[in-house]
Amino acid sequence: MRTLCRVCLICLVLTAPTLVHAEDDQITVRGERQTRDQRNSAATVDAIKLDDDPRMRLDIGQHVDRTLGARVQRSGSLGRGQVLQLRGAGSNQVLVLLEDIQFSGPRGDAIDLSTMPIGCLDQIEVLRGSAGASYGSGAQGGVLRLRLPKQRTADRLEFGLGSFGYRYANGCADWNTDSIRLLFSGRYSSADGDFAYEDTNGRQQIRINNDHMNGGGAIQVEWRATPSRRWSLLTDLYLDERGEPGSGEAPSLTAASQQSRQSARLTLDDTNVFDNATHLRASIGTSLRSYEFRDTRSAFGLMQDEFELRDYNIDTRSEITAYLTEAILVQMSGDARYAHAQTGGSEQARQEERMTGSVVGGLGWLPVDDLEFMLSTRLDMRRGRDFVVAPQFNGIWTASKITRLSAQVGRNFRDPSFDELYFRGPGISGDPSLRPEDGWNGSLSVRLQSRESQFWLIDISGYLQRYDRLIVFLPIDAFRTQASDDLSADIAGLEARIRLKIARARVELNYHYQWHQDQSKRPLPYRPNQRLNWILDYPLSALNLYVSGLYQGVMKSDRFGHRELPSYTTVTTGMSWWIGYGFTMGAEVQNIFDEKQLFDVIHRPLPGRAGFVNLRWMALDNKNQR
Repeated sequence: MRTLCRVCLICLVLTAPTLVHAEDDQITVRGERQTRDQRNSAATVDAIKLDDDPRMRLDIGQHVDRTLGARVQRSGSLGRGQVLQLRGAGSNQVLVLLEDIQFSGPRGDAIDLSTMPIGCLDQIEVLRGSAGASYGSGAQGGVLRLRLPKQRTADRLEFGLGSFGYRYANGCADWNTDSIRLLFSGRYSSADGDFAYEDTNGRQQIRINNDHMNGGGAIQVEWRATPSRRWSLLTDLYLDERGEPGSGEAPSLTAASQQSRQSARLTLDDTNVFDNATHLRASIGTSLRSYEFRDTRSAFGLMQDEFELRDYNIDTRSEITAYLTEAILVQMSGDARYAHAQTGGSEQARQEERMTGSVVGGLGWLPVDDLEFMLSTRLDMRRGRDFVVAPQFNGIWTASKITRLSAQVGRNFRDPSFDELYFRGPGISGDPSLRPEDGWNGSLSVRLQSRESQFWLIDISGYLQRYDRLIVFLPIDAFRTQASDDLSADIAGLEARIRLKIARARVELNYHYQWHQDQSKRPLPYRPNQRLNWILDYPLSALNLYVSGLYQGVMKSDRFGHRELPSYTTVTTGMSWWIGYGFTMGAEVQNIFDEKQLFDVIHRPLPGRAGFVNLRWMALDNKNQR
């Protein structure tokens, strides 16, 4: 715990002097060819500007959870596990990136969103639907991309307190010269997590051994060698210690876990190769992570239970986009990754390694200004198996100034992760015999918006997914789940969004209907059929009031469709008050009607009413825009 506190304090202290000594540099704006990431050519991309969301920056999950087609599955109070589902795709099918750093989490099935930095983020991009042909294996369900500020925005420091002993702090600052930019961020949170809940028998209980302490920091160094060429080095450090409370019916008093993650990536981005006709992007990165679980008094047989997972990977990626004519572009990319994992503990230790790679070719055609097609094909390689070809097609038609249609179809293919193969933790384990996932997907979307898009917007999307083989974590008894590839499945869904601005008031409603079944006509576990979320905020000169809500339908929690988790509705309300001199105070109450017996995961209760307050300072100097 002391080591973790020292690291977090160092990160926050590094941020503070930069806030004081930032300089006002003159920035020259130069025109250059408009380029965009062709990997995001599908229209089903949502960009969440965090400064436009009135809610507190407590964690990434609460912001992503209101995105169309998204569901953040929680396993406890704030700071505990949060994993992302997109359009019914499991959390292990969604790729999570901080800029170009690809994250994977040692928690069994996916990256835990509660471990990701939020204090310094500018924008969260959510790409719904398969992106495997463009982003590689692991993105067949979609992509969550966290974006740091690309221009000088307000430096900030933020502190907050909340229910169940929750405390957090984060800071962000940058320093600039004509050619160099340094961005610093630090974060820390902890909680006791001792909330009251009702177990499945309606008995009042207190959640125990539910504490956590985590923190970390990131540094980005950016060198603008020329107006079009930019080098960037991004490093991120994260440490976490937490109790592992087990199920609500049979809690564990002694189980605990520790995890750490260190990542770094060097990127070259040149938008003006060969006389502005080619865009080059190349990067190399590495990541090290560890996870340790200890239970000195296991619930089964009173025997000590231990597990360790340590792994590292090195990967490189190069991408080049050539504009052959005004109507045709060619995109080529290649990536390679080496990963090594070592497990140990109560069971036999083992070491595993993996080498993977892919080559992607893409052809874009813009026959007219309002029409765009993109055909991509990925040749996926892994030592020990045959090549796999995964094609994907995207089309976008801007029918008018207020209407846009898009379509997508492609193959789903994904190798099982190390976690799915070898992980073992409290109530969860992998399976070394897993085979790759395979299937296909398709979607059709339409967007209608006013000529001035801030007034109204309507999104409607439909999608289909077919998995000939699907990897999911399935319950094997009342208290344990294990990775399995026994299922094939069909998934279909409908998404709808309405966004309105009426005078000062801003309203957004998102609805997601989902139908799913396996080969035996049984519903898939942990996928609610319906979700509706909404938010209303009313900004005044110095005060912003907001209220949001979520309805989640009934979902099955076992592979046979016998056990159900009930539907629930929660409402959150809050306010922020601009004090002056860059200071803002905020207050937020979540689950204001104190709904109990809320579950997103079996035997993992969610808290009732919870309140939070914070104080945020943002620098008033905004002259370094670029």
